Formats: sequence, C-alpha cells, structure tokens
Amino acid sequence: MELDQRFVRAGRKAQLWDEIAEKMRKDCNFRDAQQCRDKWEKLSAGYKEVQHGLKNRESNPFFDELHPLLAKKSIKKEKHPKRLRWPKEKEVAPKDSAEANPDFVAKEIEEEEFQGGGNPREGSEGVEEFEAGVLARKKRKSLKYIAATDLAVVQSFLESVTSKYQIFFKDLLDSMERRQQQKEQLRDEIEERWRAEDRAQRCVFNSAMILLTQNLLGNQAGNAGAGPATVHPSSPDRPQAPKKRSENWNCSEVLQMIKIRGQIQSRFSSSTRRMGLWEEVAELLVADGVRRDAKQCKEKWDKLMAAYKDVADGKRERRDSPYFAELTAIVGRRPAE
Repeated sequence: MELDQRFVRAGRKAQLWDEIAEKMRKDCNFRDAQQCRDKWEKLSAGYKEVQHGLKNRESNPFFDELHPLLAKKSIKKEKHPKRLRWPKEKEVAPKDSAEANPDFVAKEIEEEEFQGGGNPREGSEGVEEFEAGVLARKKRKSLKYIAATDLAVVQSFLESVTSKYQIFFKDLLDSMERRQQQKEQLRDEIEERWRAEDRAQRCVFNSAMILLTQNLLGNQAGNAGAGPATVHPSSPDRPQAPKKRSENWNCSEVLQMIKIRGQIQSRFSSSTRRMGLWEEVAELLVADGVRRDAKQCKEKWDKLMAAYKDVADGKRERRDSPYFAELTAIVGRRPAE
C-alpha cells in the first residue's frame, strides 16, 4: 500500500519488488522479490474470486486488508472501460481488422454505439460508407491478373521440372533392370557350376563302381583256375608276424611299463602332445619283448592312475592298488596327467 502510487506509474516493477523484499528483510521476514510477487498475485486472485462471488469471504482471511487497495482499481476499470477506436479517414486500417474482416469492424462500431461512444460518424450511414469502401478495396484487389510473360515462365519451369523427373525415373528403371539381369546371370552361373560338379561326382562314382566290378570278377576267375591253396610249413628262417596279445596285462608287463614311464616322466610333464611319447614307450616295451601299442599303454596308465588317485584321496583301500608304491615313487602324492 505504501508503494501503490509508484506501482501505478512504474513500467518495470522488478525494482519495486526488490525494495519490498529489502524492507521485509529489515523486519526479519526473509523473502526474495520473486516470492513476494508470487504471493501478491495469489492474494489478488483470491480477492477477485471473492469479489465476483466465486468464493465466500471467509475463505480469504486478508480480504479486509486488500479491499481498500484493490477496490479502487476495480472501480476505475468499471468507470473507464476500454473503448474501441474508430479508424480515421487517412489512417490505413490494419490487415487483421478492416480489410481482412469487415464484419469485425461493423461489430466494433455496434459496440461503440451500445456503449454510448461520442464518435461523430456513428450511425447507420457511417457503417454503410465504411463497408462500401472496404468492398471497393477488395474488388480492386481481385482485379489483378498474372501477366502473360509470367505464365510463360511458370510453364517453362514446370516443363523443365517434368522433363528432369522423367529422365530420373527412366534412369532408375534402367538401373533396376540391369541389376535384375545381373542377378539372373549370377544365379545361372551358380546353377551351371553345381551341375558340372554333380556330373563330375557321378563320373567318379561310375568309374569306381566299374573298377570294383572288374576286380571282383577278376578275383573270382583267378580263384577258380588256381584250385585249392597249398599250405607251406613254416621255416625257422622266415620271419613270422607278431602275434596279437590279449588285452590283459600281467604283473611283469605292468611293472616294465611303469619303469619306462617313470624314466621319461619329466618329458611328460613338459609336453602337451603326449601321444608321441606313448609311442616311444611302446617301442621300448617291444624292445624288451612286451608287444603293446601306444594306445594300450596309455589306457593302462590311465587306469592305474585312477586307482592310485582314489587310494591317495582315501576313497579306496591301498590293497585295491597293487602298484601304489611304484606309482608313488614316480608321481608322488599329486595326481598324474
């Protein structure tokens, strides 16, 4: 209320709200300018709702304090309503009022007559003259035509654009057609390659079947002409093929294999490809008169180590591994690979 006159005269009121916040700060009410302004707008809105009958007076506890200040502003608005201005004769009417919408201008005139305005040109004659002027200006504007040269330029431009689009679509269709032809040609080449490979495989198969048939027929003819085969007694000078031993290992063979395996233990520990080492173990066994191949040696060693590991882990008794002492001497307490 103290700064009301300055609020009425001032354009920008941010400085006044800063001044209000400073005065409140001196009274130990710490609010900034924006908070003061927001609170005033809420109070004004609440006062207007009570003034217009939207809310009860008891709902606004500050109505009595706001009424002396805000009642004057509402009275001034009622005494001095906003009047609509009649356009002068020499003044150009705005586009969004007279020329764009003559009915809007007539409506403004009627509002001024209703409110009791004192324009000397009020009345039906002034309205008719004004509407006639507006219609005449609209008619003059509608009489404008496009020149023949402009039509020719537009027509030539449209023709050039149309020709460019035609060329573009023609090139596009040609490229799509060429691409389709290339795909078909590639597919034909692939199919021809497959047919050639199929024919070659068939020829190889037919040749193999012919050779097999000829061999079978030749063997049958040779066996029929040779008669019963004679058995020659084996002579001590002729080397005999080694007899295949049974898969069961005896105690001496196992001990010999464990001994040879322990001799090359360091090589087994440092090597990742051990099949060659097992072949070497088999060759050493053959040299000692034990005919076992690398696969048999490896399988026997794996079985021995599985039993040794169970005994070492306490899963089985020591008598279940008769070679526990020999294996411990080679690998110790760690499981072998």
